Amino acid sequence: MWGASSGGNIALEAAQLLATPTVSWSGLNDLAGFMATHPDVVGKQLIIGADVKSKDIDQDGENQAYYKWLVDNLTANGQVPYETATIYDRLTPATKPVFIANSMTELVPVGEVATLMDRLITLGVGVETLVLPGGRHGEGYMADALPASIAFVIRVLDLRVAS
Repeated sequence: MWGASSGGNIALEAAQLLATPTVSWSGLNDLAGFMATHPDVVGKQLIIGADVKSKDIDQDGENQAYYKWLVDNLTANGQVPYETATIYDRLTPATKPVFIANSMTELVPVGEVATLMDRLITLGVGVETLVLPGGRHGEGYMADALPASIAFVIRVLDLRVAS
């Protein structure tokens, strides 16, 4: 499974169900933790023109209102409990290897990467992490993350590249 931003969260969730390796770029993982530490933030959609490509969106840095809006949408405005929508407690030693990419100061707090990585290591699950400088989000760092992500997929799926 491979996804970026909300898709990074969804890819990790689907990979748990399908027992497959995951590549997650800027995945929102600690929905319960974010909501618990930001109770007074009012969620606000980020309106972007339909002609703007995802990789061109300026998502440099923290945007708590937009993050909260995303969490609300991923949980049907809290109808799915935030704890249920947070992946950490569903990870098991059977979880397949995970590649995580994130930027240091982007929309998704880099602390979520550290927590996810720690949980995977504690369970004995292979995890590779690429933390990039700056605040690019998801597709915004594709050129930097794609080679390592592809190498991870080739390695964990034991793919042979014909020469």
